[in-house]
Amino acid sequence: DAVAAAGGEARDYAGPKPWEMPRWVTDRAAAEGLRLDSEGAKALVAAVGHRRPARLAREVERLAILAHPRTELSADEVRRLAASESTAGAYDLADALVDGDGAGALRLAEALRASEDRPGRLVFPIVRRLREVHRAAGLIEAGASEQQVAKAVGLSPYAAKRTMGRARGADRDALERALCTFADLEVDTRAGGGVDEDTAFSVALARAAG
Repeated sequence: DAVAAAGGEARDYAGPKPWEMPRWVTDRAAAEGLRLDSEGAKALVAAVGHRRPARLAREVERLAILAHPRTELSADEVRRLAASESTAGAYDLADALVDGDGAGALRLAEALRASEDRPGRLVFPIVRRLREVHRAAGLIEAGASEQQVAKAVGLSPYAAKRTMGRARGADRDALERALCTFADLEVDTRAGGGVDEDTAFSVALARAAG
């Protein structure tokens, strides 16, 4: 192959073995500023699956955000928080909006609807994530450091770094429009204007993604 032709040596680096995943999760959590004991790590692996390291890493990041300003979660808390598949999906959906990937956001929304989650349960985590990135973008523009962004937005250093990475490429005007759109959705849903919740969410998402 190309590596061998260039005189190099190709090596395969296997991911963590199934029995190594709890320790791997504990280490990833520590990098996020979150302490999980062995039972908490095992609970997360059981909830997400040991064959999904990328999803586990994403879930660890989400748990650190949800736990802040606390720096430790019990196994019971991990089970309760990790059970919310819709919240994790909502964060992914919000990141797709941040990245300007309207088609990806719509695909994620369809998958969440297929799991029979009520759209109303998705609005809060979507808005929370959009606000995090929007706030980070404004702070970056003002010259704030990574530590200042982490403190102001309420994120662990690792989560702040990832959020800042997204914020640097984000369109702040588009984020503001998306936030206003979901704020209007929340008001309309509470007012009960005759449009069902699923339709209202679809319309709001299409506007935010547009």
